[in-house]
Amino acid sequence: MDRHYGQIVANILAKNGCLIDEIARKLMVNTRTVHNWLKTKNLNSVVITAIGNAIDYDFKIHLPKVLVNKRPSKIFIVDDLELDSVIVKMGLKQVLGELDIELFNNGDAAINKLLYISINDPSLLPDYIFLDLNMPMMGGWEFLDTFRQLDLDPENKIKIYLLSSSICRSDLLKSISNPLVETFLSKPIELNTIRSIFCEASS
Repeated sequence: MDRHYGQIVANILAKNGCLIDEIARKLMVNTRTVHNWLKTKNLNSVVITAIGNAIDYDFKIHLPKVLVNKRPSKIFIVDDLELDSVIVKMGLKQVLGELDIELFNNGDAAINKLLYISINDPSLLPDYIFLDLNMPMMGGWEFLDTFRQLDLDPENKIKIYLLSSSICRSDLLKSISNPLVETFLSKPIELNTIRSIFCEASS
């Protein structure tokens, strides 16, 4: 029998007296968003974990093994400024809990790691890349050009988010026209932005 993950979570919330508007407030989303999650049959583990963190509850004992055993989201943060990388990392962990995060201080190092993974075990490619535009050796735009030329993600599974502390119109327009880019984010990234990224990815 198929399992409806959203309904499982909804039933547990109701059983424990958790109010939808309270969950929405803690996650900084509107109540309609939470209701939509609970209607989602294949609600993913990222959102379920976020809800669990918000109400200090572990859903694992109630969920199917196929969902519980899913590997944590793998994330590459590519930024030459250590402080910026740490801020993104801390924000991701605060919102999502368990994650597999790897940091790179330039685009070239990240490309080399992606190339190694794509050759040896593509299943280990990251789910998300947070990519700074301005870096030495290889900046964000050069990274994207090399990423495309090497065809490192032929199935288009990796979601790439561009980061910049100063958004200029030309970069914004360039990011919109680039099919590899999900969106352009201003640094420092706020927790609400992180929540919206992963909630959209689950739908």
